[in-house]
Amino acid sequence: MNIEQATREIDQALAEGKAETALQMATALLDQHGVNAHWLYQKGKAYMKMGLWAQAISAFLQAEELDPTGPARECRQMLDHIMAFYNKDMYNH
Repeated sequence: MNIEQATREIDQALAEGKAETALQMATALLDQHGVNAHWLYQKGKAYMKMGLWAQAISAFLQAEELDPTGPARECRQMLDHIMAFYNKDMYNH
């Protein structure tokens, strides 16, 4: 399987609600091929779908460092707003 096909399969898994599968696939691509903003973004989306907010924000921040204008920025900002609204104590420690 080539990289482009694997990336599309991750997007498909996310669209089908298979977050754990998408996370495993994105992690494998990152481990095999090194850091990539889109794969980190996909990893963040998988974490977000699994309700793992801190991990999602971390993945989005990493993706944003590589691609400041990419989609990870918007997702990270959205999660920051959600967390600030629902979990004010998280930011007060």
